[in-house]
Amino acid sequence: MTDRLVWDGSFGGRFADRDHAVAVFEQHIEHVRATCPPERLLVFDVADGWEPLCTFLDVPVPLHPFPRLNDAKVTRRVITAVRWGTRAAPIVAASAAAGGLVVRRRTKRPDA
Repeated sequence: MTDRLVWDGSFGGRFADRDHAVAVFEQHIEHVRATCPPERLLVFDVADGWEPLCTFLDVPVPLHPFPRLNDAKVTRRVITAVRWGTRAAPIVAASAAAGGLVVRRRTKRPDA
């Protein structure tokens, strides 16, 4: 489902094409800006830290520092893992179900 909706749907199968992916994100941002009421929209720059986000949400600023980690390599690995995980999940589930049937059949007594 993720492949159909996101990778093939929103990105037209071209997520790895950086220029295309950036254009898709920019079009989405413009759509949100054009359709969302200004009082319900925060255009947030993570470099600004907690203050604008907490003010917008009307919550106190946390005591711990704002997370500042943005490692492109880690992000790429996470995206790849999610893509492969969503593709493998149905196979794993089907294999587990088939294995359960085999075990159940072997443990059933013939006279039962």
